[in-house]
Amino acid sequence: MRGIPGIVLLAMVTAIPAARAEDGFYLGGSLSYAVMSESDISDSAALAPGESATLQYNQGAAVSFDMGYRLGIGRLEAEIGYQRNGVSQYRPASGDVDATGGLTQTRALLNGYISFPIGTHITPYIGAGFGVAQVRLDDFNIAGSGVPNSSSSDRVNIAQVTIGGMSKINEHYDLDVSYRYLMSSDANFDDATLSLSGYLLTLGLRYNF
Repeated sequence: MRGIPGIVLLAMVTAIPAARAEDGFYLGGSLSYAVMSESDISDSAALAPGESATLQYNQGAAVSFDMGYRLGIGRLEAEIGYQRNGVSQYRPASGDVDATGGLTQTRALLNGYISFPIGTHITPYIGAGFGVAQVRLDDFNIAGSGVPNSSSSDRVNIAQVTIGGMSKINEHYDLDVSYRYLMSSDANFDDATLSLSGYLLTLGLRYNF
């Protein structure tokens, strides 16, 4: 048993130069399949007291760009991104009603990741991020309402958690696949307050300097 701590210490010391060899800056970009959870609607003049409603969305797409620094098994990263989902249905208690419009999000986050080298071609990792987003509901309209299209925006706080895997293509390029769950504070638009959350299935590419 006395030899085990020594072996562990030797493995840690041996791993330090290898980890430092991976230190450095990187640039990346990604494309995502974007799914929004239905939004709970509150503080709306269209709802009677005690009445509830939700807003549903079509699947959408997102794009993001990031710049970060690798430090051993950790990474710290700044990310900007854009996402759009079309509005599909307004769901009051009386039943589903078709709706039109689009929800866009322009995001800026600071992310942190930890990788778990396991000696395979794919290195799993987890991460979390926090930031802000400018959220905009464009040309929103409920079918048959007789109300003109409306647009409004709000700035919200956002957070995301990530689980993914990275595969090294060559000395400079990494291929990245991840699942990201995003949530935010409620968005206060002109006519209603909406809860916002959803997930991204992401394919990314990074260039390591």
